[in-house]
Amino acid sequence: MTMPPPPGPLQPGQPPLPPPGFVRINARHKISTSWTPPQITLDGHPVPMVQGQATIPVIPGTHLVAGHGQWLWKYGRAELPVQVASGQTVDVFYALPVATFVKGAIGFEPVKAPGKWALALLLLVLIGIPTLLVVLAAVLAS
Repeated sequence: MTMPPPPGPLQPGQPPLPPPGFVRINARHKISTSWTPPQITLDGHPVPMVQGQATIPVIPGTHLVAGHGQWLWKYGRAELPVQVASGQTVDVFYALPVATFVKGAIGFEPVKAPGKWALALLLLVLIGIPTLLVVLAAVLAS
C-alpha cells in the first residue's frame, strides 16, 4: 500500500515527515444488482473492504483509485485520480453497473449504479421481440 515510511531518527537538517492523508472509499453494492462485491485498488494495490468501506492512510500527493466487478470477467471498470493533502481525508464513491457491459461509476460524491436503461433495453430485446414474433405467427396462422 502507499504508506509513509516508518518514522526513524531524523538526521540533522532533515525536515520532519508530513502527516499522512487519508482516502476513504465507499463501494457498497446492492445484492439485487450485483451478486459479487466490487473490488477496489489504490495505486494498483487491492484495498481490503469491510462492509463496503475502507479508510487508507496515504502519503500526500496524487493517487489512483479504481474499481471493478469480477464475475466470469472483469466489468464495470472506473478509475479516479485523487489529490490528497497532508492531514486531509478525501471521500471516494464507487458503484458497480447493473449490466456487465457498462462502465462503473466513481466520484467524490455518492454515485448511482449505471446501466439500468441498458439492462431494460436488453430485456426488451430478449423477451419482447420473441413474444412479438410468437403473437405475429399466431395471427398469421389463423
